[in-house]
Parts: sequence; structure tokens; C-alpha cells
Amino acid sequence: MTRAFDIIIIAVLVIAIVMLITGNGEQLMGFFSSNKSESIYDVYEKEPFNKACLLFCIVMLINELALLFLGPMIPGLGLVTVGVTVAAFVGFILYTRKYRKK
Repeated sequence: MTRAFDIIIIAVLVIAIVMLITGNGEQLMGFFSSNKSESIYDVYEKEPFNKACLLFCIVMLINELALLFLGPMIPGLGLVTVGVTVAAFVGFILYTRKYRKK
């Protein structure tokens, strides 16, 4: 069950990365926002925000691949990837809030 969940997460991350690389970041953000709220691009600059999202998704993909392939061999890897995930998310939030607001 855990491997199937990891594969689903990897597939979602690959789709998000492909969408961000091909310039469809606006459609990707539309999947996660409601029609009632303002667009994320009204608050943040479009291109730098998409690049930050792309970098965050790449870090998450590397984490998931490490967990999938190296997790059974290295017992403490799960804790390390949780730390990397939290650090990447905090870095993403700080970057977008502090440096990329309009």
C-alpha cells in the first residue's frame, strides 16, 4: 500500500513539474484555488512564483524517489525527508512572501 501511495505522489509531482516547465503554471494553480478568491498571480509575480513552485516540486520529487528506492535500506531516511520537506516548504513560503510580492 505504501509503495502505491508513493507512486501516486510521484505521478502527481511529475505532472506538476511538466505543467510548470511547459508554461501551464496558471492552469495548475487553477486546480488548487477556488473561483471565489483572487488569483495567486494578483498577489505574486507570475514567473518567479512558477519557478519557486517548480523548484519545490523537484525537491519533493527527489524526496519521494529517495523514500521509494532507499527507504527500505536506510531506516532513518523517513525523518530526514520530513526535515527536507519542512525546510523546502519554509523556504518556499519565505521566498514568495518576502521577495516576490507585487
